[in-house]
Amino acid sequence: MPRASAWAIVGLFAGVPLASLAQQPQVAVDVVAQCTGQILIACPLEDAGRLLLCVDGAGFKMQYDGGEGRQVSAVSPFAANRVTPAWNGFGSSINSGVYFDADGQDYLAWISFDRFSAGEAGGTTAGLSLLDGDQPPHVLHCAPGAQTHAVMPLVIEDVMGEAGYVYNDAADV
Repeated sequence: MPRASAWAIVGLFAGVPLASLAQQPQVAVDVVAQCTGQILIACPLEDAGRLLLCVDGAGFKMQYDGGEGRQVSAVSPFAANRVTPAWNGFGSSINSGVYFDADGQDYLAWISFDRFSAGEAGGTTAGLSLLDGDQPPHVLHCAPGAQTHAVMPLVIEDVMGEAGYVYNDAADV
């Protein structure tokens, strides 16, 4: 798997604020039934699709319903180490995400938190980036509102740690 392009890194976490974040997601029963573990992101996307990122067994599971019959489901095992770092020490955003491959397309489900906006509406954003080599990513943002749920970015690394895996920043994601 090739490393993410510079365009992908630049555009991954530009997002719209999530107006309300709950401790436990208030999502539809059919969405919850698709996950065996913790839900990390569950949201309607601004383009009318839906995104679900959850813990499923020994990895992360992503489900994307892009509308018009386009549905993608993919798993990224913890052992594959396809997680982005939460904070590289630069800037004010703490970002975390998981890469997935499905049907020849690369995806990054991501969460971003502006550490200077803690406690304010708009401090956390989430979404899905469709990556295509050196092309700018197509970024789909979670729509703001009560039906959007996203955990704090560091939870992704914590989930891996609890399963006995450690994030390796030297991995080729």
